[in-house]
Amino acid sequence: MIKGKTFRDQTIEIDGKHYVNCQFFGCKIIFFGYEPVKFEGCLFSHCEWVFDGPAENTLLFLSALHRGLGLEGANLVEGIFESIRLGGVEKGILVAEPASLTR
Repeated sequence: MIKGKTFRDQTIEIDGKHYVNCQFFGCKIIFFGYEPVKFEGCLFSHCEWVFDGPAENTLLFLSALHRGLGLEGANLVEGIFESIRLGGVEKGILVAEPASLTR
């Protein structure tokens, strides 16, 4: 756990870390997707977010679903995003069925 730290103009690999009340200014933040990350009460300003490795592959997969499966794929991806907004994702499983998946 990293508490109350300020990061400026740094490249930070965030996998497996828990940040509490930290500030990030002008940082390059890299998420690989190997381990979960947690942020509580953190501030981000002018940061660049990079998704690499498995995290990048997940984004590419979601993009392919959205583009390649027509309306069904678009609804699936939008449903995933809705579930994320509602806090319904745990351990990679949608635990709350989003409304857009039931249309």
